[in-house]
Amino acid sequence: MQEQSQAFAGRLQRECKGAKNCEVKTAWKSGLSRPPNPAETKLVHSFFAKGGSLTDMCLALLNRTSLFMSLTLKITLVRR
Repeated sequence: MQEQSQAFAGRLQRECKGAKNCEVKTAWKSGLSRPPNPAETKLVHSFFAKGGSLTDMCLALLNRTSLFMSLTLKITLVRR
């Protein structure tokens, strides 16, 4: 997952040319198919202000997506 988060961060940096707002919005749209809500935007900007990296944000987003997909699959299998 580390390699994927580094690649994701690299793509965001190229597409957004270092603009943090663009990186955040693009990451959410790519990872969650929706824009970030105001609370998520505030949280991620606070994360960056405290020294968090774009790669770490991407890792958290990918882990969140992976967990969601895993839980969805399990629920679907149980219902069958």
